[in-house]
Amino acid sequence: MAGFISLSGIVCGFLFHIIMVSFGLTAVLFAVPLAYTILKTTGVVYLLYLAYQSVKPGK
Repeated sequence: MAGFISLSGIVCGFLFHIIMVSFGLTAVLFAVPLAYTILKTTGVVYLLYLAYQSVKPGK
């Protein structure tokens, strides 16, 4: 079951990436470095939140 969940997450990520590339988001992120920095920072904050959720006591 865990493998299926991981596979579905990877597939969703690929689909998201393909859709964003087709809309030209990559070109926008290269043209506007601030948007790229905001996206990276948001990703880091989200990953830290997930890490905290997985190790916090009392769950």
